[in-house]
Amino acid sequence: MEDITLRQCLKGAWRDAASAVRHMPIVFLVAFAAVLATGTAGYKAQFSEMAAAGGSLTAMTSSTGHAAGFAQGLISLGVTFVQTLVLAVLAVFLFRFAIKLHAEPGAVSARSAPVPPPMRLWDAGVRRYFISCSASR
Repeated sequence: MEDITLRQCLKGAWRDAASAVRHMPIVFLVAFAAVLATGTAGYKAQFSEMAAAGGSLTAMTSSTGHAAGFAQGLISLGVTFVQTLVLAVLAVFLFRFAIKLHAEPGAVSARSAPVPPPMRLWDAGVRRYFISCSASR
């Protein structure tokens, strides 16, 4: 195993990410759209409820203000959960892509440019990742 500098590590990581985007553009576009849509919907829901509550301090301290605050918290929790789930799946895909791209030379056939096979969305690797994350909490 050879020593590398932080600069080499970061350059390699960006190169692998760019290669993954070129080979799996649909996965990245779906992840981007899901994070953007959940964030936008969550913020719209939170700000519309705040405007409906009147936005004043007395409206926020009343019982309806507490209910609105609880609803905002649930919306924020749901948005964060969905975004974390999407980004975790994207991270698994990116790690697996980088590992398959840089496989040992003896394990790869004699092709000029190694292209890993396509990965299914919910295969055994992704399921093991979520089970281990769920069990660790």
